[in-house]
Amino acid sequence: MSGPWTWCCAWTPTARSAHPDARLGPGPARAAGLARAYLRDHDRVGVVTIGGSLRWLGPDLGERQFYRIAQLLLDVPP
Repeated sequence: MSGPWTWCCAWTPTARSAHPDARLGPGPARAAGLARAYLRDHDRVGVVTIGGSLRWLGPDLGERQFYRIAQLLLDVPP
């Protein structure tokens, strides 16, 4: 597969509990926001998480993909 790739690291170990949205924290919330922005531009977005265990969500389009990404980010342990 060829094409441009954007990498985002959203890991913030110390600020997570201090964030107003304690469920997500600032890192995953930023990753979700970045994913939403790219999905709105009709780009394919995928996610790899390494919190607890390695999990992969392959790239896809649309609002359904955003909700898959959000659920994956919610499942990552603090």
